[in-house]
Amino acid sequence: MVMILLKTSDDEEIEVESSVRQLIGSLKLIEKNDQDQEVYAIDIESQYIDFVLDYVEWLDQHLEDYETVQYTFKQQTDIDHLNEMQDLLDHLDIRYLSNQLNQYKSLLLKRSNQYYSWEEIKKHQYEDDLWLLINNCVYDVTKWIDDHPGGDSILNGAAIDSSYYFEIYHRTDNSFKKLNKYFIGYLRKEDYEKVKTETESLDSSDEFLERLKHLCPQHNML
Repeated sequence: MVMILLKTSDDEEIEVESSVRQLIGSLKLIEKNDQDQEVYAIDIESQYIDFVLDYVEWLDQHLEDYETVQYTFKQQTDIDHLNEMQDLLDHLDIRYLSNQLNQYKSLLLKRSNQYYSWEEIKKHQYEDDLWLLINNCVYDVTKWIDDHPGGDSILNGAAIDSSYYFEIYHRTDNSFKKLNKYFIGYLRKEDYEKVKTETESLDSSDEFLERLKHLCPQHNML
């Protein structure tokens, strides 16, 4: 494993794997030290470097699926701080992470602005107007009904938490990822118990919920 040094704008030196060079477009080689180790300048203060290195660590764990899985920035929710980091990422030319941050902020915005009561969700339970509830996330799948490979079996999930039916009928990663397109918000937390007591929803497996979190980032925001 080849290691390099990053030298921050406040002269801190941080040792990282050399693969980081592929991620940060603005790195500049400035010297080799006495151990013949390359030293790169990075125009960022040391107090912010962990924001980037946390992503590098996450990326190493998701080499096979990083292009399709949403990074959730350790659940940070301070928009002012995230906007500051966005400017920093653009300045450093870390384009993919910047795109991930834009998507994450969009999810935060939906979470803060789009909560639906169970009564509201029940108003959209028809063939021409269908909202599905999956693990407390709300999906408007109206435009998908005509193209649904399983035909009107999609209506099995109407007026309940349809997590169980989604699990038993959908096996591929693409099926899960398609949900992201139709996500519109969340069930209000005060209605969680109401759904359980008013419906005959069947329980989905723990493995299914973990897969949801992996492929549908909105489930990490609950």
